Formats: sequence, C-alpha cells, structure tokens
Amino acid sequence: MSDDLFESVRRFAADRLGCDRNRVTADASLFHDLGVDGADGWEFMEAFGTRFGVDMAAFDASVHFGPEAGGNPFVWLWWTVTRSWPRMVPITVADLAAAAHSARWATPDRPARPAS
Repeated sequence: MSDDLFESVRRFAADRLGCDRNRVTADASLFHDLGVDGADGWEFMEAFGTRFGVDMAAFDASVHFGPEAGGNPFVWLWWTVTRSWPRMVPITVADLAAAAHSARWATPDRPARPAS
C-alpha cells in the first residue's frame, strides 16, 4: 500500500471528523480515540466507501459503533444500572487504508473492546 493512499485516508478522516491531523494516526480507533459513534459512524463509513470506491456490502455498523443513545434516557439508565456496556470491534485508520487499497471492507480480526 502506498504512503500516498494512507495520507489520503488520513486527510479524509481528519477533514470529515474536524479533528487535528496529528490525532489521526495509523492505530487511532474511530470510536475509542476519535469519538465516532452511532449514526455518525455509519455516515462516516458510507462517505469513506464512496470517496475511496470501497465495497461496503460486508460492513455492519453495529459491530463497530455504539448505539445512538444521546436522546434515549432508557438506554443510558440501562447502561448505568447494569454496567453492561456494548463491546465493539475497533476500526483503525490503518484498517480504512487497507480497505481503500483492496476496494472491499473486511471486518478486522481483533477482539471487541468495551464502549466506555
């Protein structure tokens, strides 16, 4: 994979997320490090797929991003009482670059991490 492709993905992520490019490293996780979750995660990935010509048919947002719970007090109450936070498979910027290189999304083979 070329450095140019990685830099294009990195620029895209920083611009789309409105964050400092220095935070967008190869091992930065979209959810845990860059704060992308819920519907914003799906929108980001959809835009990523369109921009880089990646087939996103195998992408399942529920595996990678928490629910859009900001406006739902029942979800927050459940999480507070049970401490049963969802676990998600992180997506790193390197994963995005690999998908851009292969033109196909493949869920990373790594353990899920707690959302909190």
